[in-house]
Amino acid sequence: MTNVRLGGPIVAAVVVAVLAGAAPASAAFSPDAEGRNYSKIRERFQYESGTPEYQSMLRERGTQEDVALEMTRVKDPERNWTGNLCSSHQDGCAGDVRFYSWESDGFGIRRPLTFVARNGGVISGHLWYTRYGPAVRPAVVVTTGSVQAPEELYGFIATTLAKRGYVVLTYDVITQGRSDNRGEGADAGYYQTQAPDQFVDGTVDALDFMLSSPANPYRPRFPAQKADGTKLQQDHAPKQARRVAAGLSAAYNPASGMVDPTRVGIIGHSLGAYGVSRVAADDPRVKAVVAYDNLSVGGNSAFGPADPIPPRVPALGMSNDYGLTPTPYQSEPDVGGKNLASAAFSKAGVDSMQVNTRGGTHFEYSYIPNPGFPATLRGMDMAAWYTAAWLDRYVKGDPGAEARLLTTRWLNDGRAKEIDPDGDGNLLSSYYRSRIDVGRDGGRRVTCEDLRGGPAGCAALAPDGCRVSAYSYFAEAQTKDGAAPPETASCPSQASAGATPYVAWRFRLRVGLAAPRLASDASRSSTFPVSVSVRNSASASLVDAYELQVRVGRRWRTLRTGLGAPRVRFRGVDGRAYRFRARAVGRGGIPGPWTEARTVVPRDDRLRRVRGGRRLAVNPRFAGGWARRAARAAWRGSLTVSLRAGATMTFRFTGRRVYVVGRRSPAGGRARLALDGGRPHTVSLRGRTANRRVIAVLRAARGGRHTLRLDALGPRVAVDALGAD
Repeated sequence: MTNVRLGGPIVAAVVVAVLAGAAPASAAFSPDAEGRNYSKIRERFQYESGTPEYQSMLRERGTQEDVALEMTRVKDPERNWTGNLCSSHQDGCAGDVRFYSWESDGFGIRRPLTFVARNGGVISGHLWYTRYGPAVRPAVVVTTGSVQAPEELYGFIATTLAKRGYVVLTYDVITQGRSDNRGEGADAGYYQTQAPDQFVDGTVDALDFMLSSPANPYRPRFPAQKADGTKLQQDHAPKQARRVAAGLSAAYNPASGMVDPTRVGIIGHSLGAYGVSRVAADDPRVKAVVAYDNLSVGGNSAFGPADPIPPRVPALGMSNDYGLTPTPYQSEPDVGGKNLASAAFSKAGVDSMQVNTRGGTHFEYSYIPNPGFPATLRGMDMAAWYTAAWLDRYVKGDPGAEARLLTTRWLNDGRAKEIDPDGDGNLLSSYYRSRIDVGRDGGRRVTCEDLRGGPAGCAALAPDGCRVSAYSYFAEAQTKDGAAPPETASCPSQASAGATPYVAWRFRLRVGLAAPRLASDASRSSTFPVSVSVRNSASASLVDAYELQVRVGRRWRTLRTGLGAPRVRFRGVDGRAYRFRARAVGRGGIPGPWTEARTVVPRDDRLRRVRGGRRLAVNPRFAGGWARRAARAAWRGSLTVSLRAGATMTFRFTGRRVYVVGRRSPAGGRARLALDGGRPHTVSLRGRTANRRVIAVLRAARGGRHTLRLDALGPRVAVDALGAD
């Protein structure tokens, strides 16, 4: 849980002594050593968020966010975040502003969205993912801490996981950030900002949204009740539908096509850690859980109901030397004080790990650029590392994750050593033991109760094999989308394994586009079929939607978009040529390449009358002996047939290519064709009866205005239509 007065010191928080409490004295305790350990809480602000460069960026982005907030208020006036401490992303409420432009900088996708919670409140959030990566990906929902904990504080883990091939949803719990501070209608009562049930309900609702899709749109739960047992009185699906229709909320997860619903993890901080601990115990969709300060098995009155929370899925707990209101120790705390939940998981036979940060605080896992919320410099990097490794192991199924969990890198971190008052590069707490109890591939088991001691006390610990010497979540996040991040690529069997590069994936999304060369090839009129198909049937599962467009003037106009491959009957105009293009849009909104096709709608052989009987210019012009013949199978239902040798036809067109459409028959005649008075070409219309056949295609050396001349060499030369492009 966190609390703030902007620009000032910490406001008194709710009583959660369990987060910072001390335990019986030990003869080994040293006040001087404790003073140096306690000094580490100032590292993040001293070396990073408090630098002039960062503070300047913080003020600039804060001003931009004020403008954005007002625009949102005007566009979506029914939302009500009044009273939420961090609706304005200023100062300590800003989170890590370096991630605000993560998408525009080309590092990945950060898509804002809203949806309606079970109580009718509007929930604000972001989806994080990359264009590069596997076609189908695991999903992770991140639930924030309380009060001073908008989703912007958790960009570090959202980007870390997105870069490693996950789809991540961060969101503001109701009454926090830019989510509403109330429900709707019969459920409109205001909600207490530190009510534990909101973090449980919020996690479940966010999971519902994450796993929604076009085939299964998101719907607020009803009948439903809050986690505290209070029954909700109203179905809020109509509000969700109304907002979707107005373009204010998402009907479903826009990256749903990427999400593998069988591989889902959840992360929570503070009260959010309690919330995800509860949900992981009950929700069969969840395969693993990570809890930042800290994993819970119930029985703690500071987090609401004391009911036990049974261990069910593998769980990583992370904690720190100091709690919500950091205070120096006067005596050595209980070495196992942070590990109670992890030990309970071990007793239940469920894999677990507990990592405790030396000199760390409750704010190691939430980026608050204000000195009133202190943290170490490297604690967030270590949290990102172990979180990704844990989820890779138990959600993604990456065989390389085991080595990263059993790494020795955090026992002698170079950057931590440089800034530590004692030159100690070991990031694991010297007060609280870090532990691991997990099964290994092959059926073996690793159980170590004190990871800080390294291989001497835990023989399974070893170098992880990753070539990166000083891991940085921020450096990983800043790699350009479209290539594997170096931190990922440098580790064996990591997230890049099995990934499909963006270019290769786009190629797999290539579609087929079927449109006739001439409309007369497929129809007797100017209405003809255009259809889209998937070239590789195995790629159909990658497609979320198809787009079909036609060029009108200088712009492309959409003819059809949707889930099914489009098939349309397009109505053109005689004498015009049309360009079509189509593509598939893959999972997560990634577009495939365009495929193009052209269709020429030919001009009929007949003259037409328009507006008051005024005749069009005569083109084509027939002379010297022709007759009009009705023919049901012909273009527009008629043909013009020569009666004798010497009959001529001229056709003026603009373009580079001209098509002559006619009718072949057993008694068909012959004709000579010439373009712009050039070399003549003789064609025969004798053969098996066939209507609307292209009997000749002539090409000019260059585009422009041209004249085609046809000379009949005898009777029965049947001209049906002429086209040009």
